[in-house]
Amino acid sequence: MKRPRSIIRLIVSEVTAFFVLAIPLELWFFEDYPPESAMMIYALESAAAIILAILCVLLISPSYDPGGSPRYKRRSTLIADFSIIAFGFLAAAILFLSLFLFLVLRASFDAGQIAIGFGLVSVFLIAEFISNAVTLRPLPLKKAENLLSRSMGKAALLFLAVFIGMFLAGLVNEWFVIPFVLLKAMVDIGEPIQTYFGKNDPTAPLITSEDLSKP
Repeated sequence: MKRPRSIIRLIVSEVTAFFVLAIPLELWFFEDYPPESAMMIYALESAAAIILAILCVLLISPSYDPGGSPRYKRRSTLIADFSIIAFGFLAAAILFLSLFLFLVLRASFDAGQIAIGFGLVSVFLIAEFISNAVTLRPLPLKKAENLLSRSMGKAALLFLAVFIGMFLAGLVNEWFVIPFVLLKAMVDIGEPIQTYFGKNDPTAPLITSEDLSKP
Protein backbone atom coordinates (compact mmCIF):
# COMPACT_ATOMS: atom_id res chain seq x y z
CA MET A 1 0.00 0.00 0.00
CA LYS A 2 1.30 3.41 -0.95
CA ARG A 3 2.18 5.81 1.84
CA PRO A 4 -0.09 8.85 2.37
CA ARG A 5 2.83 11.12 1.44
CA SER A 6 3.10 9.49 -1.99
CA ILE A 7 -0.63 9.82 -2.57
CA ILE A 8 -0.63 13.49 -1.58
CA ARG A 9 2.36 14.19 -3.79
CA LEU A 10 0.71 12.46 -6.76
CA ILE A 11 -2.54 14.40 -6.35
CA VAL A 12 -0.79 17.75 -6.00
CA SER A 13 1.52 17.01 -8.96
CA GLU A 14 -1.39 16.05 -11.22
CA VAL A 15 -3.52 19.05 -10.24
CA THR A 16 -0.54 21.37 -10.74
CA ALA A 17 0.33 19.83 -14.11
CA PHE A 18 -3.24 20.19 -15.33
CA PHE A 19 -3.67 23.83 -14.35
CA VAL A 20 -0.18 24.89 -15.43
CA LEU A 21 -0.98 23.41 -18.82
CA ALA A 22 -4.56 24.69 -18.98
CA ILE A 23 -4.24 28.28 -17.77
CA PRO A 24 -2.22 29.66 -20.73
CA LEU A 25 -4.46 27.73 -23.14
CA GLU A 26 -7.59 29.12 -21.50
CA LEU A 27 -6.21 32.65 -21.73
CA TRP A 28 -5.37 32.05 -25.39
CA PHE A 29 -8.69 30.52 -26.42
CA PHE A 30 -11.14 32.45 -24.24
CA GLU A 31 -9.42 35.69 -23.17
CA ASP A 32 -7.96 36.66 -26.55
CA TYR A 33 -4.35 36.28 -25.45
CA PRO A 34 -2.04 35.83 -28.44
CA PRO A 35 -0.38 32.40 -28.66
CA GLU A 36 3.00 34.10 -28.28
CA SER A 37 1.99 35.26 -24.79
CA ALA A 38 0.94 31.72 -23.88
CA MET A 39 4.33 30.42 -24.97
CA MET A 40 6.15 33.06 -22.92
CA ILE A 41 4.12 32.06 -19.85
CA TYR A 42 5.24 28.46 -20.39
CA ALA A 43 8.86 29.63 -20.70
CA LEU A 44 8.65 31.55 -17.43
CA GLU A 45 7.05 28.51 -15.80
CA SER A 46 10.04 26.39 -16.86
CA ALA A 47 12.42 28.89 -15.25
CA ALA A 48 10.36 29.05 -12.06
CA ALA A 49 10.26 25.25 -11.80
CA ILE A 50 14.06 25.09 -11.88
CA ILE A 51 14.41 27.79 -9.22
CA LEU A 52 11.84 26.12 -6.95
CA ALA A 53 13.55 22.74 -7.33
CA ILE A 54 16.86 24.27 -6.21
CA LEU A 55 15.15 25.97 -3.28
CA CYS A 56 13.50 22.69 -2.27
CA VAL A 57 16.86 20.89 -2.24
CA LEU A 58 18.39 23.70 -0.19
CA LEU A 59 15.61 23.41 2.37
CA ILE A 60 15.24 19.65 2.84
CA SER A 61 18.50 18.00 1.71
CA PRO A 62 21.53 17.65 3.99
CA SER A 63 24.56 19.81 3.26
CA TYR A 64 26.66 16.63 3.38
CA ASP A 65 25.40 13.13 2.65
CA PRO A 66 27.88 10.20 2.88
CA GLY A 67 25.30 8.08 1.04
CA GLY A 68 25.31 10.34 -1.99
CA SER A 69 26.84 9.46 -5.34
CA PRO A 70 30.66 9.61 -5.57
CA ARG A 71 30.62 13.12 -7.02
CA TYR A 72 27.72 14.54 -5.07
CA LYS A 73 28.20 14.02 -1.38
CA ARG A 74 27.95 17.78 -0.84
CA ARG A 75 24.77 19.67 -1.63
CA SER A 76 26.65 22.75 -2.77
CA THR A 77 28.47 20.80 -5.49
CA LEU A 78 25.25 19.25 -6.77
CA ILE A 79 23.43 22.56 -6.94
CA ALA A 80 26.37 24.36 -8.55
CA ASP A 81 26.74 21.79 -11.33
CA PHE A 82 23.01 21.57 -11.88
CA SER A 83 22.59 25.35 -12.01
CA ILE A 84 25.27 25.79 -14.67
CA ILE A 85 23.68 23.21 -16.96
CA ALA A 86 20.03 23.99 -16.24
CA PHE A 87 20.25 27.76 -16.57
CA GLY A 88 22.53 27.44 -19.59
CA PHE A 89 20.00 25.18 -21.28
CA LEU A 90 17.15 27.47 -20.27
CA ALA A 91 18.93 30.58 -21.52
CA ALA A 92 19.55 28.94 -24.91
CA ALA A 93 15.91 27.87 -25.15
CA ILE A 94 14.59 31.33 -24.28
CA LEU A 95 17.07 32.95 -26.67
CA PHE A 96 15.93 30.81 -29.59
CA LEU A 97 12.29 31.29 -28.60
CA SER A 98 12.71 35.07 -28.44
CA LEU A 99 14.50 35.24 -31.79
CA PHE A 100 11.77 33.13 -33.35
CA LEU A 101 8.93 35.19 -31.89
CA PHE A 102 10.40 38.62 -32.55
CA LEU A 103 12.35 38.14 -35.78
CA VAL A 104 10.30 35.48 -37.55
CA LEU A 105 6.74 35.93 -36.30
CA ARG A 106 7.15 39.66 -35.56
CA ALA A 107 5.21 39.12 -32.35
CA SER A 108 4.39 41.81 -29.83
CA PHE A 109 3.60 41.25 -26.16
CA ASP A 110 1.46 42.77 -23.47
CA ALA A 111 3.56 42.56 -20.31
CA GLY A 112 0.42 42.85 -18.20
CA GLN A 113 -1.14 39.80 -19.84
CA ILE A 114 1.98 37.73 -19.30
CA ALA A 115 2.23 38.87 -15.67
CA ILE A 116 -1.38 37.85 -14.98
CA GLY A 117 -0.95 34.47 -16.66
CA PHE A 118 2.32 33.72 -14.91
CA GLY A 119 0.86 34.86 -11.60
CA LEU A 120 -1.97 32.33 -11.93
CA VAL A 121 0.45 29.56 -12.88
CA SER A 122 2.74 30.47 -9.97
CA VAL A 123 -0.02 29.73 -7.45
CA PHE A 124 0.05 26.07 -8.48
CA LEU A 125 3.85 25.91 -8.74
CA ILE A 126 4.15 27.19 -5.18
CA ALA A 127 1.55 24.67 -3.99
CA GLU A 128 3.58 21.85 -5.54
CA PHE A 129 6.77 23.26 -4.02
CA ILE A 130 5.19 23.22 -0.55
CA SER A 131 3.91 19.67 -1.14
CA ASN A 132 7.38 18.47 -2.16
CA ALA A 133 9.05 20.24 0.75
CA VAL A 134 6.70 18.51 3.19
CA THR A 135 6.33 15.04 1.66
CA LEU A 136 9.91 14.50 0.47
CA ARG A 137 11.56 15.55 3.74
CA PRO A 138 14.27 14.46 4.42
CA LEU A 139 15.63 14.29 0.87
CA PRO A 140 18.91 12.34 0.39
CA LEU A 141 21.24 13.80 -2.21
CA LYS A 142 20.72 10.85 -4.56
CA LYS A 143 17.02 11.66 -4.69
CA ALA A 144 17.82 15.37 -4.87
CA GLU A 145 19.68 14.63 -8.13
CA ASN A 146 16.47 13.12 -9.44
CA LEU A 147 14.35 16.09 -8.41
CA LEU A 148 16.74 18.58 -9.99
CA SER A 149 17.26 16.66 -13.23
CA ARG A 150 13.52 16.31 -13.76
CA SER A 151 13.01 20.04 -13.36
CA MET A 152 15.79 20.59 -15.89
CA GLY A 153 13.77 18.43 -18.26
CA LYS A 154 11.35 21.35 -18.56
CA ALA A 155 14.09 23.46 -20.16
CA ALA A 156 15.01 20.62 -22.51
CA LEU A 157 11.34 20.21 -23.42
CA LEU A 158 11.07 23.92 -24.20
CA PHE A 159 14.21 23.78 -26.34
CA LEU A 160 12.92 20.80 -28.35
CA ALA A 161 9.45 22.28 -28.78
CA VAL A 162 10.85 25.55 -30.16
CA PHE A 163 12.55 23.73 -33.03
CA ILE A 164 9.53 21.58 -33.82
CA GLY A 165 7.29 24.64 -33.60
CA MET A 166 9.38 26.50 -36.16
CA PHE A 167 8.42 23.96 -38.81
CA LEU A 168 4.71 24.02 -37.91
CA ALA A 169 4.70 27.83 -37.93
CA GLY A 170 5.58 27.60 -41.60
CA LEU A 171 2.04 26.29 -42.11
CA VAL A 172 0.08 28.28 -39.51
CA ASN A 173 1.76 30.73 -37.14
CA GLU A 174 -0.35 29.74 -34.13
CA TRP A 175 0.63 26.09 -34.48
CA PHE A 176 4.10 26.66 -33.04
CA VAL A 177 2.62 26.30 -29.52
CA ILE A 178 1.11 22.87 -30.19
CA PRO A 179 4.30 20.71 -29.93
CA PHE A 180 5.15 22.15 -26.54
CA VAL A 181 1.63 21.64 -25.18
CA LEU A 182 1.52 18.01 -26.33
CA LEU A 183 5.01 17.17 -25.05
CA LYS A 184 4.39 18.96 -21.76
CA ALA A 185 1.09 17.12 -21.24
CA MET A 186 2.74 13.73 -21.76
CA VAL A 187 5.66 14.47 -19.44
CA ASP A 188 4.09 16.53 -16.65
CA ILE A 189 0.89 14.48 -16.36
CA GLY A 190 2.22 11.04 -17.28
CA GLU A 191 5.48 10.92 -15.35
CA PRO A 192 4.06 11.30 -11.78
CA ILE A 193 1.58 8.50 -12.50
CA GLN A 194 4.33 6.20 -13.78
CA THR A 195 6.47 6.96 -10.75
CA TYR A 196 3.60 6.36 -8.35
CA PHE A 197 2.82 2.95 -9.82
CA GLY A 198 6.48 1.96 -9.83
CA LYS A 199 7.17 2.08 -13.57
CA ASN A 200 9.89 4.66 -13.03
CA ASP A 201 12.54 4.40 -10.36
CA PRO A 202 12.03 7.64 -8.39
CA THR A 203 15.67 7.56 -7.28
CA ALA A 204 17.08 7.25 -10.80
CA PRO A 205 17.84 10.69 -12.23
CA LEU A 206 17.29 11.42 -15.88
CA ILE A 207 20.77 12.93 -15.91
CA THR A 208 23.26 11.11 -13.73
CA SER A 209 26.17 12.50 -11.78
CA GLU A 210 28.49 10.90 -14.32
CA ASP A 211 26.72 12.85 -17.11
CA LEU A 212 27.13 16.12 -15.23
CA SER A 213 30.82 15.47 -14.59
CA LYS A 214 31.65 14.94 -18.25
CA PRO A 215 33.46 17.89 -19.91
